[in-house]
Amino acid sequence: MNKKKKLIQALILSLVLLCGICIGAGAAETAQKITASLEPDVTVTVDGVPQQFVDTNGNQVYPILYNGYTYLPMRAVCEQLAGFKVGWDQSTRTASIATKDVDGTDLLDMQKAYYLTDGGNDLWARQTMTSDKKTTEVNGYTLTHWLEFYSWTFKKTGVSSMASFNIEGKYDTVTFRYYGAHDAKLEVIGDNDSVLWTKDIKGSQLYQEVTVDLMNTNQLTFKSTNEDAGTMSSFIYDVRLK
Repeated sequence: MNKKKKLIQALILSLVLLCGICIGAGAAETAQKITASLEPDVTVTVDGVPQQFVDTNGNQVYPILYNGYTYLPMRAVCEQLAGFKVGWDQSTRTASIATKDVDGTDLLDMQKAYYLTDGGNDLWARQTMTSDKKTTEVNGYTLTHWLEFYSWTFKKTGVSSMASFNIEGKYDTVTFRYYGAHDAKLEVIGDNDSVLWTKDIKGSQLYQEVTVDLMNTNQLTFKSTNEDAGTMSSFIYDVRLK
């Protein structure tokens, strides 16, 4: 395990303990009302890089100060910093953390994209599958299968690379993680060029995860656009269909 991953996991564990993750264990105790303050001006950094935490709807969430301690939402911290999956069982009032996600169909290992942009050395999209026996490091994690989009332009802007898959309308949602080494615009595109999701990402921030409604899509396309002159390199991985 590399040093950065150890640091992130140590941070996760400390925040997990701080935030009182063992909700199930305390379910028999009587809930108590407290007074805390929401602190939008408190900045959390990882390796000196400021982080913005979001909820499942993509809305930014902020630290809370209570009794001299700083608290962050469990799901935002665990999923964004360590890639753990967080669950909640209302019937037992139990919060859970899973270090591995085994739910859903792994698109990138299930099939090869039927279209990948190939514009030579300056513009391309590439898919690596586990069977290719290659790995790469993204945000401190070792990937065995992923999509990478690359472009380099001297003056032009709006240059895009794409990867398309035929999923035959069999799935309701796609969940994936994304990371940009440089600024880029990412899009998920369905049938008839309908935009299902779009996001302007900032280079070198910690990866994010999103779930997109597929709207009975047959053709699923991931598109990355370089909106500024220069280099664009972005990654999509852990693509799961449900």
